[in-house]
Amino acid sequence: MHPPPRSPPAAAAAMLAAALLAVALMAAAAAAAPWERADEEVRHLYEAWKAEQGRPGGNGGDDRLRLEVFRDNLRYIDARNAEADAGLHGFRLGLTPFADLTLEEFRGRVLGFQFQSPRRNDTADEDEDGFGDQLAAVPAAVDWRKSGAVTGVKNQRSCGPYLSPLRS
Repeated sequence: MHPPPRSPPAAAAAMLAAALLAVALMAAAAAAAPWERADEEVRHLYEAWKAEQGRPGGNGGDDRLRLEVFRDNLRYIDARNAEADAGLHGFRLGLTPFADLTLEEFRGRVLGFQFQSPRRNDTADEDEDGFGDQLAAVPAAVDWRKSGAVTGVKNQRSCGPYLSPLRS
């Protein structure tokens, strides 16, 4: 007794499902056992990266720490690129000027707001914060509708929640 023959669309769908399963298994295998670079290769890449970025050479403890952070970031890059090779991403990663920074360091140095207070004029009549009487003129509340800065609510109809801001 044989199973009933499949229609061409059903056979194509089964082949597509099998292909997707194969890609998913390859990606899982690549992610489960990432390829590890040899220590000498990592050191060579680190030294070449430092020269390219104009970073000073050093043999101190900070340089060893930077090398380990670089190694961790290189592992991340290699793992994501292996996923890209397996078809999970349409992009590849590479070394940037920030390759020796941890995520926290990157966020603090590059993404973080860094307030720079205005230069102070050391006169006796200026407030301690350097703004003088400028803050006294700021009202406690502002109704932006009265000044025309905010429009009324618009009917977005059926354009969907993600497109609403684009069509207003």
